[in-house]
Amino acid sequence: MLSIALLVQDAPKDAATPGFPWPLLLGFAAIFYFMMIRPQMKEQKRRREMLGGLKKNDKVVTSGGMIGTIVALDDNEVTLKVDDSNNVRIHFLRSAIAGPVPTAAPETTTEPATK
Repeated sequence: MLSIALLVQDAPKDAATPGFPWPLLLGFAAIFYFMMIRPQMKEQKRRREMLGGLKKNDKVVTSGGMIGTIVALDDNEVTLKVDDSNNVRIHFLRSAIAGPVPTAAPETTTEPATK
């Protein structure tokens, strides 16, 4: 019982009690913002610009992996021509477009330069 009473007693008045670590909290908030929130906002802006810049005859890939050429588009839908021989056209939501089809990079030669 005496030990409980000793534990309940207040700390000595001359002991320095630390305050709330505001700089540490602000540091974690800044790290969280620059590592998580800001890159996500940049990616969302890039995607909005990409979807807004779609136009006819762009070759795109959908999020499902289907590749086609845009033949018609409006605010919410995109019509892709996926097969030239049968003139197959499929309607997709604009948000289903993952991006333009990556073009093959030009091959670089590794031949030594001649003098």
